[in-house]
Amino acid sequence: MLRGWPAASSAESKPLPLSGTGAGEIGDCIVFVGNLILGFDYDTMSKVLKIPDEKFRDKIKKTIEDNLSTIRRELGVTESDQWDEQTLNNMMAEEFRKREDQ
Repeated sequence: MLRGWPAASSAESKPLPLSGTGAGEIGDCIVFVGNLILGFDYDTMSKVLKIPDEKFRDKIKKTIEDNLSTIRRELGVTESDQWDEQTLNNMMAEEFRKREDQ
């Protein structure tokens, strides 16, 4: 995984989440989904949320920034550019294959 991060239900850094996962059942099947957060627009998110009192908008943005990180934020733009979607998908697929073999 990235920089020695342990395989877990969500990857974290300092210990902010960088990913999320979910699972459910559809008929006789179990479905697993996940994501890695490459980048996130905190400003836009704080603007689109329905907030009853505008004076709380900056507090909401700060709360999101304090509780959610991204690969780009943790590694910097230059280093994070090597972690494109295809590279990350291949890494995750490889990690799942390793678990299948156990």
